Amino acid sequence: MKMQQLLDNFLLFQKVKGNTLETILYYNKRIGYFIKFCNNKNIKLLNIKDYNNYALYLKQKNLSSYTIKTSLNAVKILLKYAYDYNYITNNITKNIKPYKCEKKTIVVLNDIQIKEILNSYDYNTLYGSRNLLIISLMLDAGLRVSEVSNLDFEDINIGLKLIKVYGKGQKERLVPLTDTILFYFNKYIEISKLSNGALFIDFKNNLRLKSSSIAEIIIRLKRKLGYKKLNPHYLRHTFATLFLVNGGDPVHLQLILGHETLFMTEHYLHIANQMTMQKQSKFSPLSNLKKT
Repeated sequence: MKMQQLLDNFLLFQKVKGNTLETILYYNKRIGYFIKFCNNKNIKLLNIKDYNNYALYLKQKNLSSYTIKTSLNAVKILLKYAYDYNYITNNITKNIKPYKCEKKTIVVLNDIQIKEILNSYDYNTLYGSRNLLIISLMLDAGLRVSEVSNLDFEDINIGLKLIKVYGKGQKERLVPLTDTILFYFNKYIEISKLSNGALFIDFKNNLRLKSSSIAEIIIRLKRKLGYKKLNPHYLRHTFATLFLVNGGDPVHLQLILGHETLFMTEHYLHIANQMTMQKQSKFSPLSNLKKT
């Protein structure tokens, strides 16, 4: 069996498991690169050397350590699947060491930048109300871009002030519907006249707005404001960090973000503690020393 056929079987398995389309497309793309690198060889001939050579190839392409890590992880998952389901007899993954990813400090938006972003659109217009609702869902509720794209009107519960979100692996969770999000939501439905089906529409074709289209909205905003960095996940980072800075509980943040373990949330706690510590300088003895 060739590697491409193994990938086809693997992707079918992912569909049966109920993984999202975004996850399946990601596996197809990342593993596809590995297959091309290996010239679609027979899977019986796969060995640890193929994996290691591919890892070296990725490092030489000057990719970010995070991209390399996630790409290799996708390959590792495929190889594990091949062994578990008897496509190969050699458990290649047992000899694979985790790729060390460079830790980058999370930088979040400040108050001035947040105000600039919100003031970039007119909430009394169709596109302005839609885009502000999109941004507020990431910046005030911590939703991923794919989660925003997949929202339906029925997922917004105004009575309970909750949003039903389908996260990774179609896992359902509830997040708070804040007053700001509710304000933009009411403006959006008032102007768009929409009330059911997909929450966000590409008004050019009347189809659900894709994750890529939402990301493009943020990219255009980045260029307009002249920011060096701005993307959907940057908005989520800002929400998580400022949630803790403002006194939010890490356990509640874990539930809101849809993290499986508290460990994944602790990095935000570290950044929040640093930001809070900076504010303590005003209490220092010399800063409060009366000038004579």
